[in-house]
Amino acid sequence: MTWKLLALDLDDTLLGPDREADEAAERAVRMARRAGILPVVATGRPYASAEIFARRLDTRAPVIANNGAVVRGADGSPLRELHLDRDAWLEAVDLARREGWVVYLYTPGGIYSNRAHPDTRRYARILEVPIQICERMVEEVSAAGQNVTAVGLRTKPDAGEEVEHHCRQLFGERALIVRSVPTLIEILPGRADKGSALAFLCAHLDIPLAASAAVGDGIGDIDMLEVAGCGVLVCNADTELHPLADWVTDHPHTQGVLQLVRRLRCGNRR
Repeated sequence: MTWKLLALDLDDTLLGPDREADEAAERAVRMARRAGILPVVATGRPYASAEIFARRLDTRAPVIANNGAVVRGADGSPLRELHLDRDAWLEAVDLARREGWVVYLYTPGGIYSNRAHPDTRRYARILEVPIQICERMVEEVSAAGQNVTAVGLRTKPDAGEEVEHHCRQLFGERALIVRSVPTLIEILPGRADKGSALAFLCAHLDIPLAASAAVGDGIGDIDMLEVAGCGVLVCNADTELHPLADWVTDHPHTQGVLQLVRRLRCGNRR
């Protein structure tokens, strides 16, 4: 098999616990490109943050962001952008207001939040993207005619599972509910997942899915691993997920990705 594309999750996969794009991550991307393998960032992060890391890593490739709701070309041109129905995102905002939660609106024009909060400042630092604080964010987003790609609900650590379950019941098939970290529930378009985004991108680039590989660490990556020709988990992934992968690396995080790229490169040399 000649491998043509490698979809790379960022947090806790290509990026280590410090969430930095270090020299090893750059080396993995560079090695993939030299082997003729397109290194595609595939992350739950919003596009503005994903693009920063893609540029820093010099991927020279399209980007899959917002858990698959957004796919853009290497030049930033939109290839696929899914949005929440207005009724759904307004319902999510109303829920947050009733419960007193911090809420984030992810739009093509930026990220909005209803109030300043230490978690919001910390989140903005992780994303390396500014978050606009606006008490009347619904009115501002509506007035600007912006679509909403996703809604984030910031909950207490001990309430995340309960809120996730409640949102699944409330939105049903209208939305995909993802808990990327214990305190952040993300509400995405129902058709948004990394697997469908990878399939879309491969079709767009005329690359057979069988010639693609994907690597990740969490439940949000499983759809992508299932559709790829080779689905890989780094060994720091939850052990309950290991049976769902074609292969589990011997090393965690970036070192595991390096191990995978070397293996794919060897396959291309045969």
